[in-house]
Amino acid sequence: MIHNVGGSSAPSGGFITVTDALWQQAIDENLLPAVRLDRGLLPSMIERGAGVIIHISSIQRTLPLYDSTLAYAAAKAALTNYSKALSNEVSPKGIRVMTVSPGFIETDAATRMIQRIADKDKSDYVTGIMRINPPPIIQSYIDASNAHDVQSILACFAESATVRDENTTHRGKIDIERWLTTTIEKYKFQFKPLSAEERHNETIVAVQISGTFPGSPITLDYRFAIANEKIASLIIDS
Repeated sequence: MIHNVGGSSAPSGGFITVTDALWQQAIDENLLPAVRLDRGLLPSMIERGAGVIIHISSIQRTLPLYDSTLAYAAAKAALTNYSKALSNEVSPKGIRVMTVSPGFIETDAATRMIQRIADKDKSDYVTGIMRINPPPIIQSYIDASNAHDVQSILACFAESATVRDENTTHRGKIDIERWLTTTIEKYKFQFKPLSAEERHNETIVAVQISGTFPGSPITLDYRFAIANEKIASLIIDS
């Protein structure tokens, strides 16, 4: 079951423009439909002991645009949290619950929204690839990853670095090298960074990843902690 209902029609202008009615509308459109559909169909999946539920969330669950989609972003964060809790409950019963969080898609509506923000900020909006400027060590990591150059990727990490991916923590360069080799051979991935921001001593890069895996491409958050111009830790959030 794929739940794809969602959207936002809130005006621009930041949080002060989002009324109680608009907050409720965002929850009604982006969270509660999934909850209600799951409530109706999940019992039969549990009875069979098999099933897959996919909730369509958004990159804005962690990278919100406050100007006009604040309530939408909060509702998508709630959907992601709900999905994780539901997965913890029903996965022992044979049901998989997954969340897909698409990045920016240049629809007509998205273009109009960005143009409004650009006009307000007296800046330019140019159609095309988003230009981001992560720290040099992160850019080196991305470039080496796309080249599938394990040694160059390793050179980006501190000796005692940690990587957390798919609920597993890899500690130190030897363990990280095994993880890299296995992941590259299995998925043959390519990275396309979409956005980057600094938050709480981390650099969070939203990355679109394509490769030999179901559902490709997907967007994940790569949370980097940098120390002495090396990657001290990397957490990959789905």
